[in-house]
Amino acid sequence: MATTATSAMNTLTNGQQKALDAIVSAQAPVVAYVRKAVDFVESTIPELPTRELGEKLPSLKQFVDNQFLFATRMLETNHTFVLELLEATKPVAEKVIVQKSAVGIRKVAKTPARKRSTTPVAA
Repeated sequence: MATTATSAMNTLTNGQQKALDAIVSAQAPVVAYVRKAVDFVESTIPELPTRELGEKLPSLKQFVDNQFLFATRMLETNHTFVLELLEATKPVAEKVIVQKSAVGIRKVAKTPARKRSTTPVAA
C-alpha cells in the first residue's frame, strides 16, 4: 500500500517539477526579448511630467515584492487551515479509508534564481 502511495506521490512530484522546469525555461527568452524591445524603443520615449508621480509612490519592485509576500502569507495561512481541517476530520476519515504516509517521496526541487542575462538576443 505504501509503495502505491509513494509511486503516486512521486508521479505527482515529477509532473510538478516538469511544469516548473518548463516555466523557468520559457521565462528566460521572454525577459531577453523584452530587454531587446526596451533597448529598441527607449530613446523614443520622451520624459513626461507624470514621471514625478512615481516619487510619491512605492517603486515597482517594492510593489511586486509586497504582493508576493502577501501571496506567500495567503498560501501559508491556507496550508495551515487545510492541515487543521484534516486533523479535525481524522477520526471519521480513519474509519472510511486507511491512510498511510508514503515513504521515499521525492520533493519538487526549489527552483534556483535565474542569473540575469546580459547577452543580447539575436534578431
